[in-house]
Amino acid sequence: MFGRHRKDHPDEEDELEVDAGLEGDISDVERSVVAYLEDPTDDRCHDLLVALGRLDDQIALGDAYQDTVGWLTPLGVGNPEVLGETNTNPIAQAVSSAEFQAQVVLVKAAKTAVTEPTPDTLDDLRRANDILTTVRAQEQSAGDTPE
Repeated sequence: MFGRHRKDHPDEEDELEVDAGLEGDISDVERSVVAYLEDPTDDRCHDLLVALGRLDDQIALGDAYQDTVGWLTPLGVGNPEVLGETNTNPIAQAVSSAEFQAQVVLVKAAKTAVTEPTPDTLDDLRRANDILTTVRAQEQSAGDTPE
């Protein structure tokens, strides 16, 4: 979807509009986490660090954009409706708030696992990945139920 849109269904209240670039970088981190958990080698750790770096760069772009338009907030214009947007016409993806929160937990666990690697941080990363998988499975099964 392009730009912003209003939620038409009450069920969508738990959804966030997330910049597609940000969501894409989070997805890259997710794939790198899965690869790292399957085989926690130095090469996979490096790939995860690179993915985390790209995500950090995207977050910095969103923060910088927010800083440039933040002064407009009292006028009712500088308050982004799309999380992580980097321009006035962002491409957005709808993401459930539960899924987004699970992604945040996963990213934080990934950063800790690669910067302070211990058996505990690797276990925390596995748990965070399992939680994200569970959240998605629950949302999928909830979406499959007839209304």
